[in-house]
Amino acid sequence: MDILIGNGAVKLFFKHIVNRMNDKIYDFDRCINDT
Repeated sequence: MDILIGNGAVKLFFKHIVNRMNDKIYDFDRCINDT
């Protein structure tokens, strides 16, 4: 049971990191396009 909960937490954490990275890449692209 703990392993399943751990995997769920890791998946959510990884998903959160990927979303943050995508946001930063989007902002970076937008800054380049603005200049």
